[in-house]
Amino acid sequence: MRLIHKVVTASVLAFGLCLLVGLWIYDAKMIQPHRMDMEEILNTANVNDRTPPASVRARLAGDNPGMLRLRFRVAQQLVGQFIPGPQPGAHALHPGAPAQQPGAGDWRTTLHTALWGTLIGFHRSADDLIGMYCTLTLHGCGGTTQTLELSPCNLTAVYTPARCGTFDVLENPQRPEGRHLSISVVVLPATSKRAQPDPIVVLAGGPGEDAISAAADSAQQFASLHEDHDILLVDQRGAAHSAPLHCDLFSPEDPAISLRDLFPVAAIKRCAQQLGQQADLTQYSYSHFANDLEQVRRALGYGPLNLSAGSYGTRAAQVFIRTHPDSVRTAYLGSVVPIDVAIPGPFTTTSQAALEKMFDACLADRDCQAAFPNLRAEFASVVARLDAGKAQVLLPGSTLTAVLDRGRVAEWFRSRLYRPHTAVNLPWLIHQAYGGDWGAIRDGILANAQAADSALSFGLLFTITCSTDVPFVNDQDLGANVQATFLRDYRLRQQQAACAAWPKFPVTAGDRMPIHSPVPTMFVSGDSDGGTPLSFMEHAAQGFTNHIELIQQNQGHTEWNECVSKKYDEFVRSGSVAGIRTDDCKPERRPPFKTN
Repeated sequence: MRLIHKVVTASVLAFGLCLLVGLWIYDAKMIQPHRMDMEEILNTANVNDRTPPASVRARLAGDNPGMLRLRFRVAQQLVGQFIPGPQPGAHALHPGAPAQQPGAGDWRTTLHTALWGTLIGFHRSADDLIGMYCTLTLHGCGGTTQTLELSPCNLTAVYTPARCGTFDVLENPQRPEGRHLSISVVVLPATSKRAQPDPIVVLAGGPGEDAISAAADSAQQFASLHEDHDILLVDQRGAAHSAPLHCDLFSPEDPAISLRDLFPVAAIKRCAQQLGQQADLTQYSYSHFANDLEQVRRALGYGPLNLSAGSYGTRAAQVFIRTHPDSVRTAYLGSVVPIDVAIPGPFTTTSQAALEKMFDACLADRDCQAAFPNLRAEFASVVARLDAGKAQVLLPGSTLTAVLDRGRVAEWFRSRLYRPHTAVNLPWLIHQAYGGDWGAIRDGILANAQAADSALSFGLLFTITCSTDVPFVNDQDLGANVQATFLRDYRLRQQQAACAAWPKFPVTAGDRMPIHSPVPTMFVSGDSDGGTPLSFMEHAAQGFTNHIELIQQNQGHTEWNECVSKKYDEFVRSGSVAGIRTDDCKPERRPPFKTN
């Protein structure tokens, strides 16, 4: 008997020791990596103004068993955040699809739920727990219900059914009594009845562009995938259809301002003052947009998303990947802007390299070389006259004249270098100016300035870049020979002056750390991009452990072609980069130079 007693005692002690070691390992491997995220969710869970009625309070937390049930339910939602798998809820756009539960029947889910339910802590009040549950489930517990109802709608040049709606969010999540924003949402449902739970989500660039206005382009670009994938378009807060932060920077009464300044300070100060009377301009960050998008995803019952982003929209994608990693199935990052590169610092060297490439291409082209045999010399002469203030132009519809600013012309030239089909006009423009005719340059600058007011929400551009980029640019970013470049420091100084007049949100060092993610990611960049060089892709891709890099020859900024389309189809359908070749896309034909 004594031997049996000793064996049983030793077994119990060994089991207890193994259990303690197991719990320690579990805590180190599974709990600690998420503790900060979990605590942030728990500590801010009451901010969405979801106060449940008394009946709900009594039902959920009226006694000890009710508190235990509530703690278990909060733990279930936390597990849904950190355990990969489908999210709960039936598919809002395809009601016939079965509801999905995260990790249903999975022993890991049961274990995580039980342990996290304990770790939440018994010191939290019933109100705290109810607030957590209401926020995490995003339905308000019978209070202010978070729903997203979509109705049939018509969109310009979109020839498939569309459904539109708005989603209510707080402008400042820390102020539940504050202003609410209506986030515009458009869904182009899959054209077949075989809709997959992972939509394609288009993230617009700028910052300040919107996704909904480009719905027709998205439908065409993703036509093949659209057969069995919804296309989800969400205008981020501050963009065209979602509480836009619109500014009028162009003045028809005084167009000479736009021939000098890309960002007229007086107009920007006026805009900040006008917008600030209603909006808190510090609440339009990509972090807030990421949370808005996540709430929309849940409200519509979607699974993880296929993010498709271009240019500055890749910043939004990177923030979403960082803050909601389990809500991303794949990511397409075209002409990526790394999150730790301060814009517009690199513009001077990038645009100079693109200009030199344009000169070389003209020299190698028989027609261009014949028409402009001394192009570099002509350009040097044009720049010298701009420096001397000798480029005078008539203002449209007036007898008044204005002097073209050297930096303003250089910035407009820089924008033409983004894509080959606009860069091919530059030799002719240079030759015209060399001959004394500055009219085409004047008209191009003014047309661009006027169009930008409607194409961009400048308030959103300033809020984001003045907080996350401009303060972090230093002289080293401009390059050692900045004064030898045609742009010099014009763009940076213009943006710094604009930002001096604009409210900013705080940015931590962690916010600008490079992204590290296992999300399957497809990087695509053009070798003729005057905005985001190939080095940006190489830099950003280092943190993505499961990615491919595709370089498009003779392609520019965010350009798309048949080869990229086929590879993207393969990428989304498989959800993996495995087996996708990156060396078999043929060079695109470069457009001909304008010679007359």
